[in-house]
Amino acid sequence: MKKFTAILLTVAMALTLVACTGKSKDTKKTKKTKKTKKTAVETDETEEPTETPSETETETETETDPTTLPNVLTFDESLDYIGLSTPYEDWGYYAVFDENQGETYTYALVADRLEIPTSGYDDLQNAIDSDIAQMRDAEIDEFLEEGPQFLQDHADGKTVSTLIKGFRTPIFRADTKIFSYALTESKDLEEGEFLTYNYLSETGDRLYQDDVVLDRQGLADYFTELFLSSDSDEEFRAWVQKNVGDILDGHLEFTMSYDAINVLGEGYSLDNNYYAYKIPVIGHENLFNLEYFGDTPNVYAIRGDINDKLVWDVDGDGQLDEIEADSVYTGDYGPETAVLTVRYNNYTFDSSVENLDVISYDVDELLFMKLDDGNYLYVRMTAPDGFVDTYIFKIENNQLTFVDMCYDFFRSGGLIDPSCFGVAGMMDTLGSGIFYNEASALNNDGKPGYLYDYWHCEEDAVTCKKDIKGTAVDPQTLDPIGETTIPAGTCVRVLLYNPMTQSLIVETLTEDLDENQCVELDFKKDEDWNLTVNGTDINDLFYSIMFWG
Repeated sequence: MKKFTAILLTVAMALTLVACTGKSKDTKKTKKTKKTKKTAVETDETEEPTETPSETETETETETDPTTLPNVLTFDESLDYIGLSTPYEDWGYYAVFDENQGETYTYALVADRLEIPTSGYDDLQNAIDSDIAQMRDAEIDEFLEEGPQFLQDHADGKTVSTLIKGFRTPIFRADTKIFSYALTESKDLEEGEFLTYNYLSETGDRLYQDDVVLDRQGLADYFTELFLSSDSDEEFRAWVQKNVGDILDGHLEFTMSYDAINVLGEGYSLDNNYYAYKIPVIGHENLFNLEYFGDTPNVYAIRGDINDKLVWDVDGDGQLDEIEADSVYTGDYGPETAVLTVRYNNYTFDSSVENLDVISYDVDELLFMKLDDGNYLYVRMTAPDGFVDTYIFKIENNQLTFVDMCYDFFRSGGLIDPSCFGVAGMMDTLGSGIFYNEASALNNDGKPGYLYDYWHCEEDAVTCKKDIKGTAVDPQTLDPIGETTIPAGTCVRVLLYNPMTQSLIVETLTEDLDENQCVELDFKKDEDWNLTVNGTDINDLFYSIMFWG
């Protein structure tokens, strides 16, 4: 099984283990999940929680029983990350060319691997392995058995089709207190099914609903209030009812973040096959065991809720702050005008007043990041063509200042570590593809800075129409080995691409995974978007070239 564990920082760097590496396969364009705009439960910023006696106490009592104190959320930055923000990956590809159809078909597996690089977490690692390693190993074994059969079926004249399988485990917390992740893709899961895992990091002890939730009925009511509205369709109503039943039975599947638990539901975007529905703790502290919430590392990220709202002590002054984003657009076939409004406490940023040209029409997600150089807000918006833009604001002096706009830079519904998180971008090389990198928002005025020069791709394969010359490179260092020729009829896939230098590296796909070769092609893309290899149009060199849009 080939292993891809990092993208290269430079051409000369080795493919070594990187703690935050994780990519996902999903060629679907972004679409909105079942987000219903509904007024969330409001938190009164002016009322500070105080340790008052319970209603059963009399006025004459002078000592307070600590068991009767209200559940109060406190904030501090006492935690550290444990070195695993996104999963490592194992991957493998088989491909065949159907001469009758003139098409290339791919059978592949991309499987996440959760390995904690920091010492002292053996119990946690053993718990993770005990819970999912058997499922993961079975998926890999099945792929290694079915891959050669895929090739044989094609050789026997049987019909084959493209299938990219995944074993996906997005991480929602990975700090010295809590490790939380979900299994979102696996052959063991039914459609729409997700498994979740929460552990105490120090001991590896697993946390379940009744460890985290103090009031089943109260959470069931809160869940219904958050997500059920008059315009919810029957499918979504059924999803809400199922989860309410799980809550009342004490069997809710959930992940944990610093300020909430999350319940996963079906939904597709550029990078995920799920949507994480956030259930905030703030405003309903009495429902939760607050031992597990409020603490963070000194830099961190927190998502908004389904209403694109976030309540949190943003500036660390002991007072709750409130952030909310909304958008208004007009136009029959996409917005002729779009206005983004972002509110931070009593300050409102209006894109039309600030002369900010907003090219997207609907707020998709809100993300707050506390960084080394300040506090930042990221508003992710959906564009008319299904693509996504992210608008970056700095929170300073009780107001919002626009910093920059970038395209689709954060991927996971569980983005937690601003120093290393997944990014995705659409690029044209041997056809259109989704490419992945990692980025850091530190030391860069809140803007994502890419950690590696090369972007990694997991798209389907193409097939050489002719012999194609290139340079064989070392798969670990990318150092040139020597000139080589890829024979006509060979299936290849795009592996790495450096958009700054236009360096394109493909992997040849053979019957033996260990015999695959990495080859750098003389790829060029000019100002008129003419794409060539060795000076020849790519459509004259490859079958199965496909561009989007």
